[in-house]
Amino acid sequence: MRLTRDQVALTGHSYRLLRNSFRGEEFFADHNHDFYEFFLVVSGELRHELNGVVRILHPGTLQLLHPNDHHRLSCATPGGRVEIYNCNVQIEELLKNLHFLTARGDATLENCPQTLFGLPEPTWCHLLARAEQLLAAPDDRAVLWRSFCQQILALFLERGEETAETAPPWLAEAVRLMQRPEHFRAGLPRFREFAARSLEHLCRSMRLHYGLTPQSYINRLRLQEAARQLTESTRPVTAIAYDVGFANLSYFRRRFLEEFGLPPRDYRKKLRRR
Repeated sequence: MRLTRDQVALTGHSYRLLRNSFRGEEFFADHNHDFYEFFLVVSGELRHELNGVVRILHPGTLQLLHPNDHHRLSCATPGGRVEIYNCNVQIEELLKNLHFLTARGDATLENCPQTLFGLPEPTWCHLLARAEQLLAAPDDRAVLWRSFCQQILALFLERGEETAETAPPWLAEAVRLMQRPEHFRAGLPRFREFAARSLEHLCRSMRLHYGLTPQSYINRLRLQEAARQLTESTRPVTAIAYDVGFANLSYFRRRFLEEFGLPPRDYRKKLRRR
């Protein structure tokens, strides 16, 4: 079965978002598309067959599907239930976002993984919050849709830039620990403590395996947490900046603008507007 833009109501629209669920023996039959698709596994265990390969996807998984990929979805647990956020994106719209992120006319996702596991908790919570807001939003919120799509694409591009070599256990564990708010707030000294390596060694290893400096990784975690707080609370921007670990407010604003394309206050207004 092939799904087209007409069948999923993409005609005249660049994006479409649904919250789908599967119970017991329910399934979505094998199909492909003439558009891009990505989905977030919200709860339960999803049995996903992609181009003949079956994987069990747990909550916290982000899946990318290219046009013409064949896949089938069902609940992996008898008597259980699985929920996903499913987003369809027109090819031309996704490519515009991709080119915007990479500043290249020949940018591609072909070398990127299609399944991402173990995203940092602040990142995952932010994606879910954004999906919930967009699900209830009117169709004309183009800025928010593009921002959401670009955040998703950036995650896949980052993984695609990693080397095929697996990060050493000491680094993977340090990276995992730094995802906790109490640790990324503490900053680089805490990262070095967990890594138990020299700063030079830590920097080389992070660039090799994650494509980021240790400080850039910390800042990204802090900014993602700040974005979550901006949309889910009424706390002052200054208080949020200090809470996530930024001591310099002007630096926080500059980095936030670079990461999300809007100053913190404008970002809050856009995301909270109904």
